[in-house]
Amino acid sequence: MSSLSQEAFSSPVAIGRERRRRKSKDLPLSGRGLFYEWVIILLLLLSSVAGVILFGAVRNWSSGILMVAAYLAVFLYLLRSMRHNSEVCWPPGALPFLFFLLYTAVLVPIAAVAYEAKVELLKIGSYVAAYFVWTDYSRRDGRWRVLAFLVLLLGVGVALYAIILHAKGSNAVLNLVRDQGYGMRASGTFMAPAHLGAYMGTMICLAAGIALMRGAGPLLRGLSFYALALFFPVLILSG
Repeated sequence: MSSLSQEAFSSPVAIGRERRRRKSKDLPLSGRGLFYEWVIILLLLLSSVAGVILFGAVRNWSSGILMVAAYLAVFLYLLRSMRHNSEVCWPPGALPFLFFLLYTAVLVPIAAVAYEAKVELLKIGSYVAAYFVWTDYSRRDGRWRVLAFLVLLLGVGVALYAIILHAKGSNAVLNLVRDQGYGMRASGTFMAPAHLGAYMGTMICLAAGIALMRGAGPLLRGLSFYALALFFPVLILSG
């Protein structure tokens, strides 16, 4: 059914929303609008990049900084959406994520350690909110390819760093030395090998998904296959 036929059977409100959505998606952004969106994207990208470099951002001082950046990005996104009267994009799987966030909020008052539960609620809230913004802004002009390439490239760097340290027999993690009790299990830029293993598992899923996408392009797909060949051995070394 054509768009005209669909509009004929739609309400005026739905037609107006659909036209505004198509118009906002098709019109090019101004220089200021493009700069604004990339500021938001870079604030969100900070958690994906700096979190890995900051020993996994497992301490409250490091994860707190990254959460502030994520919530600031979400605030700027909502501010722009309200000023331009644009709808918030609902990404795939939004309802289960929101349900899990609500479930966590309900458990906070009865948690054994209320402070830790509140911190985890803030973390989960930043994840869900960032997912909404990521989905909306990364779909424009093929930005997702650039962002996915950067995230995969970071994972490749961490994996190579872990292999080099393992080959040297070093327990160093950047400028620090990790607990000797881990032996020679690879940890890369993380203090605990289990954290590197979890990170590698996530990156394997990401690389495999991108490798199977038709719109990935040869460069991104090639990096994905290289990353898969690299991530599996590092995952084994971390165990």
